[in-house]
Amino acid sequence: MLLITTLCAPALQARDVEVMILGTYHLANPGQDLHNVEVDDVTVPARQEQLEQVAQALATFQPDKIAVEAVSGREDLSLAAFEDFTPDILKQVRNEREQIGYRLAHRLGHEAVYGIDEQSDETDYFPFGVVSEFADSSGRSDAVESLQQMAAALVETMGRMHAEQTIGHALFWINQPRLIDRGHRQFYYGLLELADHEQQPGALLNARYYERNARIFAKLTRVAEPGDRVLVVYGSGHSYWLRHFVEETAGYELVEANTYLAGLIGSR
Repeated sequence: MLLITTLCAPALQARDVEVMILGTYHLANPGQDLHNVEVDDVTVPARQEQLEQVAQALATFQPDKIAVEAVSGREDLSLAAFEDFTPDILKQVRNEREQIGYRLAHRLGHEAVYGIDEQSDETDYFPFGVVSEFADSSGRSDAVESLQQMAAALVETMGRMHAEQTIGHALFWINQPRLIDRGHRQFYYGLLELADHEQQPGALLNARYYERNARIFAKLTRVAEPGDRVLVVYGSGHSYWLRHFVEETAGYELVEANTYLAGLIGSR
């Protein structure tokens, strides 16, 4: 009877992959986005202490793997640069890849950090120039300017949060789910109205950006294994779609970064 019961019982399901999407602003001021946050030198002792607090908070999530916004040319998507990482690099390199991702991976004794970014020389994943040209030629430049001002105001607030608060506090602010959803819908979906019977450049931009983020998530699925806890450190402009893919893909579960960052509010 026991044998029959065992054979008829449903197979045990593999545990979900738990994924935390930590949206970040760019700590190194690369100036590569449409609007960029002004950030001071995060290699100074006060900022390093704040980044250590961030690492300590995220360490309680106990991620098995960490993935960052970088392109890997390796089949397993690991990053060669992490193999040469030492804490001394944190005194020289300001990028959030090292300051948050590599710092935490080193603290936890990880052997690898994974690069899941998607870039292409053939495909423009953010064809904003096409949108601007259409807006100018169709007399809709005011609509684009309004969306630009909204995005600029959000980035200005991010910069003020960084200047006036700790890095942990600023990260908590930009990882609020309502803020992520509202910003995406207002800006990206606001572009969908830029269209006529022949051209839909706003739709094109949305489709291309969706594709880039879908490819990023597809690479994440190459890295993650059932039961893993994965931390993804990525520019906050990607948060909406990466969260979407985690929530809507079977076998994946979204973990809120702010559950772990909440203790950093008001800390100095």
